[in-house]
Amino acid sequence: MSFRGAPVTPVRRAAKARFLPAAAAAVLAAAGAFAADRPTLGDAAGPPPVEVPDEIHPALGEQGVSVTLSEGTKLEFWFVDEQPGGEGEVPGATFPELEVGTLVGVVVLHDAWYDYKGNRIEPGVFTMRYGTRPEDGNHMGVSVHLDFVLLVPVEEDTTLEVDWAQADLNLMSFAATGIGHPAVMSLAPNWEGVTETVLFEDDAEGWALAHTWDDLTLGFVVEGEGEH
Repeated sequence: MSFRGAPVTPVRRAAKARFLPAAAAAVLAAAGAFAADRPTLGDAAGPPPVEVPDEIHPALGEQGVSVTLSEGTKLEFWFVDEQPGGEGEVPGATFPELEVGTLVGVVVLHDAWYDYKGNRIEPGVFTMRYGTRPEDGNHMGVSVHLDFVLLVPVEEDTTLEVDWAQADLNLMSFAATGIGHPAVMSLAPNWEGVTETVLFEDDAEGWALAHTWDDLTLGFVVEGEGEH
């Protein structure tokens, strides 16, 4: 797995190219095209959106991050201020310190986004709650990791602390897809020990957004799909 910093934008490369020989300009143009093949990271436009329920809003940090995927889809994230935790009970989970239903943040989809199962999620504001995939024949090979966050429309999820089993969380997330399957964002391990918010290429050749709390880093897979 490799970690990469934010690329120089194609616009900036084009400006430089006007003052370089043709050969050098061609190299920069090729580099700009390559940069468009990966997501880019920036700051969110402002604080968490007004649609976030009153009980959840105070738990979020005021500064969010923005991710623009390679095809142009834009997502904005605001994570909970305090490190999420609990008493996980799922054997084999990558993040055993997390408990099913734990809130880790809120995401705004400004454009339609395809989740880790390839389901289309329409634009909106969603809570992100920790869950795990079932260990059954229907999910073999979907991901090497059990851990996901499930998206729930904020109008359906208004309480900070919930007492949901995995089945309850799945049902709540059905509202995000409109079908009988939750909206899932896979979680990738932090193999490289990153301690800042960056985009990294995960071990399934997708792209994940790393976010760090005191002694926990989660990698939210924003671009990439598992087996369907």
